[in-house]
Amino acid sequence: QIAAAVSGKFGDVYFTDPIYGLPDREKDQRRELDFCGVFRWSAKTGEVTLLTKELSRPNGLAFSPDERTLYVANSDPARAIWMAYPVQADGALGAGRLLRDVTRDVSSSMPGLPDGLKVDVRGHLFATGPGGVHVMAPDGTLLGRLETGQATSNCAFGGDGSALYITADMFRDHISKVIYHLDHPVAGPGSFPQYEVSALAAKHVKV
Repeated sequence: QIAAAVSGKFGDVYFTDPIYGLPDREKDQRRELDFCGVFRWSAKTGEVTLLTKELSRPNGLAFSPDERTLYVANSDPARAIWMAYPVQADGALGAGRLLRDVTRDVSSSMPGLPDGLKVDVRGHLFATGPGGVHVMAPDGTLLGRLETGQATSNCAFGGDGSALYITADMFRDHISKVIYHLDHPVAGPGSFPQYEVSALAAKHVKV
């Protein structure tokens, strides 16, 4: 199962393949690989290349605005982290660096794991993780967290970037979407001042 995919500027598709689509997960007999990896499909040759298999549960991924860095979430409660990989000229990945480790935050009071993520035009990361959506600077510094109180799987900017749509497990039988209205568009021109992050939680509505 492809968990997430993003397309590079040359049309190449970068994707992850964790075990979540298999009923028995890592013990499933239909599993074709004994690892989970980050891969690249080349638009030029049609070939699929393994870029890294160092992560136990690679999941969501996103490029920095200049596409020189690929961010990857690892959805493993034993190693709940985000990694940053330099993208080389040929599309391969260089040695990754730890962006942020939230393993110690994983708990029943802060449900969720690093999962889906998006990057705004200033390079800030909006990444789902324990407790909600973690907003980080490009160096991994935590700017704030949008606390949903639920396991939160993904997010996306809407419209002019003044809304952030979130999927979270608020109800057992269906997905609940939460919209956070941002004071300044972040998907388009503009910035995301640190002081605004803490105020966003009071502006959400369920739809």
